[in-house]
Amino acid sequence: MSAPSFQQITIDLDGTLVQFREIPAGTEFILRSVRKFSRDPKSDNPSWIRSLKGLRDIKNELKRPSIFSEYPEATNMERSAIVFAERLEIPVEEAKTVLLRVMREVFPKISRYFAPIPGAPEFIQWAKGKLPLTLATNPVWPKDLVEHRVRWAAVDPASFQFITHAENMHATKPTGHYYRELLKHISALAPLNSPADCLHIGNELIMDLPATRVGIPTFIIQPGVPFQKIQNARGELAPAWTGSFKDLQNFIQEGLSKS
Repeated sequence: MSAPSFQQITIDLDGTLVQFREIPAGTEFILRSVRKFSRDPKSDNPSWIRSLKGLRDIKNELKRPSIFSEYPEATNMERSAIVFAERLEIPVEEAKTVLLRVMREVFPKISRYFAPIPGAPEFIQWAKGKLPLTLATNPVWPKDLVEHRVRWAAVDPASFQFITHAENMHATKPTGHYYRELLKHISALAPLNSPADCLHIGNELIMDLPATRVGIPTFIIQPGVPFQKIQNARGELAPAWTGSFKDLQNFIQEGLSKS
């Protein structure tokens, strides 16, 4: 199978570079956060129920495609603050201050649920010397918390020319709006003649394969699965492959050797 040559690489974080125990991590984060929200002086001492519903509202808002949001021009962090402010009945700026403070206090306490994906740190170390790398994580967290997870993946955040996060993105995965916005950001930083010149790497068909619908070739990491091309699904404009990190490295190297 002939490998194309790429100019840039975008790569997912959760499940691709870092593994985590989602249920216990999410449960502990919510419990700790609700406790702190309820005690935060900026939040006018809301009940834990209102705080919990506020977190639920944020999750639902960020799942909604930005074009269907009431706040299409807002970043994901701004959208989070707006819906949290409405639930707690406080000013938006205060809601944003509370959200950021609580997230930054709580998030480091759940590090034990995260660990590097085998082979991922080695791949990043190899790839960053070959092509510009962008961390294309689902942008629901502020930048500093994304960088926490990158370090828990045993990867240096400085390996990436650009990182998607809640403060610089207006859409989330798996929408095409996210991938089109991603292309705008990386095209401004390094040469990219067309979406086909970028390779996106992820681990989920649902979250990462939609990159092909805006023309970005995609590689789905699946350890133990033989390297192969994925059958195109409806709406795909670009090819997709699957295999291990070793398969991926060989695939990229083959393309580089022809350029």
